[in-house]
Amino acid sequence: MQTVRPDQAPLVWVEKILAPFESLRTDWLVDGTTGYDFMDEASGVLHDPAGEAPLTTLWTESTGRSPHFEAEAREARRQILRDNLASELNATAAALKRVAGRDLVTRDFTLTALRRALVEVLVHFPIYRLYISTGGRSEDDKRILDWALAGARRTIRAADRPLIDLLDGWLGGEPPRSLAPSLRRERLSAAVRFQQLSAPVAAKSVEDTAFYRYGRLISRNEVGSDPARFAVTPAGFHGAAKARAKNFPAPCWRPRRMTTSAARMSAPGSRCCRRSRRNGRPRCIAGPG
Repeated sequence: MQTVRPDQAPLVWVEKILAPFESLRTDWLVDGTTGYDFMDEASGVLHDPAGEAPLTTLWTESTGRSPHFEAEAREARRQILRDNLASELNATAAALKRVAGRDLVTRDFTLTALRRALVEVLVHFPIYRLYISTGGRSEDDKRILDWALAGARRTIRAADRPLIDLLDGWLGGEPPRSLAPSLRRERLSAAVRFQQLSAPVAAKSVEDTAFYRYGRLISRNEVGSDPARFAVTPAGFHGAAKARAKNFPAPCWRPRRMTTSAARMSAPGSRCCRRSRRNGRPRCIAGPG
């Protein structure tokens, strides 16, 4: 790239799917994402929030299914972990069992109990993955894992609840670099396994399963979108744009982050979304493209 354009530094984008409450890390040496976040915001701002209640009622009355996308996603996560990623789940639980075996206090926890606790955390895990290092977790990663651990505590059997606190420490809560080298390797290995499992669980359960079961408004069932968020306000849209400009500034007119409007995996919205106006405001309604 620099050979062709020696006067300009090459741009590096990462294909990173962000949750609505998740931000791209500013300490990465990249120029932004490939644009799934912008694509979600551009779609969401064209939806009229007034349509959420009637479409939710229509969906639940017609199908008898839950009005909440989160319920569909959690059920799909359980199915994927049980039926599709059982080997990967077992390998991650085994890595955690090796960590438990290093301590007299935790060595008697069974592999089965650790597997159950791991499932509950992954069922409530709201993003693709963490980025645990020898220094432990970042504040953002701590906030995300705290969310998942809180959900797991609500659904796990009472006898297994102490394991949730142990997972908190093992998954970066206690920085691995503060441990002896042999313990550090075990902790980092378990953390890597967890991160390598959480991402495919999210992709297969949310994008490939729950998106096909929850049809309140298909144009919001996009890769990079959250069907639970029916619309994006104009203020929210512009706020996200300002945050991108602040965190990833660009010289002159040239944007650094990609402002993608469609991708090969974004067909549902582009086919089912049409723009109209209601009280002078654009909205997106279901219908043939």
